[in-house]
Amino acid sequence: MPARNVRRPFITIRVQAVSGISPTVWRRWALAAQRRLPLHLGWIAVVMVSPSLMQKLNKRYRRRSRPTNVLSFPYPPAEPGMGDSGGEIFLCPAVIRQEARNLGQPMRGYSRFLLQHGWIHLAGHDHATKQEARRWHIYERRLSHEPH
Repeated sequence: MPARNVRRPFITIRVQAVSGISPTVWRRWALAAQRRLPLHLGWIAVVMVSPSLMQKLNKRYRRRSRPTNVLSFPYPPAEPGMGDSGGEIFLCPAVIRQEARNLGQPMRGYSRFLLQHGWIHLAGHDHATKQEARRWHIYERRLSHEPH
C-alpha cells in the first residue's frame, strides 16, 4: 500500500485511436495499477495511438521499423524543482487487437495486460535478463490480482 503522504498521480486518458474500450475503463485500470504498484510520479498519460504514430515512436526510440503494442516513457521534471516528473504509456489498439486475435485472447483482457506491462516499465523495471524477468513476473502477478 502506498504511504499516506504519497499523493496519487494525475492520470489522463487520451484517445487518438479507437480501442473499443471506454476512457473510463482505461482510467479505472490505471487507478487499479496505481493501488497495486504505486508510481511516484506527478502525472501519467495513457495514450491510444494509430499504427503509423506507434511505428514512428518505435523507430525513433527502439530502432524498430514496425508498430508495437505498448511503449512507456518516464519523464523527469524539466528542471530540478520545476514541477513533477511524469510518464506516458502509448498503446496501439490496432496492434493489440491483431495480437489478441492471434493469441486467442479477449481484446479487453489483453489490453489491460499491456497497460500493466507499460505500468511496470514506468516503475523502472525491465525484463531483458533472467533475473529481471523473474522480478518482472512478481510485478505482473501483483497487478493481475486486481479485479477486472
